[in-house]
Amino acid sequence: MKKSTWTAILAVSVWSQVVLGADLKVRSRSVEEVPQAQLFATYWARAHRVIPLVDGSRLMLHAEPVGWEKSAITANLFGAGFEWKKTWLAVNLFQPDSGNTIAAPAAQSAGQIYGATLFPDLDTLALSIGWADTLGISHNAIAVTSLTKGQRNLVDFEGTIRDLASGPGSSLIAITYIPGRALPGRGLPLLTLLDTRGHVYGEFFPFPIGADARSMMDTVHRSRLERLGPSRFALFREPEQTVTIFSVTVPSDVETRSSLPSMHLEMKGPWPVKPSYYERPEASVSIERVIPVSDPEASNASRPPLVHAFHVSADESVTVVRTYGDRPHTTVRRYSPNGTDAGSWSPSSSWRAAFWEGERLTGVANQEDNTVLESVTFE
Repeated sequence: MKKSTWTAILAVSVWSQVVLGADLKVRSRSVEEVPQAQLFATYWARAHRVIPLVDGSRLMLHAEPVGWEKSAITANLFGAGFEWKKTWLAVNLFQPDSGNTIAAPAAQSAGQIYGATLFPDLDTLALSIGWADTLGISHNAIAVTSLTKGQRNLVDFEGTIRDLASGPGSSLIAITYIPGRALPGRGLPLLTLLDTRGHVYGEFFPFPIGADARSMMDTVHRSRLERLGPSRFALFREPEQTVTIFSVTVPSDVETRSSLPSMHLEMKGPWPVKPSYYERPEASVSIERVIPVSDPEASNASRPPLVHAFHVSADESVTVVRTYGDRPHTTVRRYSPNGTDAGSWSPSSSWRAAFWEGERLTGVANQEDNTVLESVTFE
């Protein structure tokens, strides 16, 4: 689409009560072009994930090869509009002390940033990161950084960390694959509940006993978390095609403690820290509802779709945004609280990323040399 066409669209950017697709009714729709004059417009053009934060800012993830590392993933923080604020590389979140440099990143590497969550204090940001050390060994960790004070902690797990959600007080929920952490009589946990100091208070949603590593990793990579409230969350598992709504209970001292820890380097402790597990878990999970979110297009696709985002509304209906590669297109599908397909809608252009801010869904699409943000709300 030519830029002049987008200019015409932008001149009448909002429609109301319009049906744009098979079933879902669009309440409003707007189209906004990312200003090419912005120095960092190229980040929007390459973004594969946009994470909205509770202060209205957006964290954008995109591939950016650095040195010899072709799989590097960079994070850029933007304000509510297009104002660029900060760039993070995973290796910049690593500050080894003189007594523990074995895990230090390899030279000329950048590492990967996979997910992030901002705590309600609007200052404590937790990021899931990965890097290869000087011996070529892979590490995955949770970096805790203050937007005003800089890095405060780095918790190095012997496994995989992906999506994150802030919990009550200093607690944090992470989607994990940690070999060797099988629960008694059950399999490895998909969720780990810890605090920003690295203390693990609970492990939940175990995989089946004997599940193979490939299927578990597939679930970890394709699962997402949404924070519904201080103690309520939703877990989306694409391979299982379910959304589980659950609540957590944490110890009172965790619930009242500040999310921002003191810096471990200031304490001259080991760096990075290893997670500490309690023999008797002190946190618990209560499952409220499991909602099937079956994908009717999956049977006709040669490979799994890319799930950009999901959202649980106040009435506990679920909306999932998927992009398919065989015939490139994006489908936004809603499910009722009992899992019934409640309708779908597709934008005219395939989205490369999408994110929810409240009940507003925004998709990122590339049109020739332009990057366009298409925002919709549904009835």
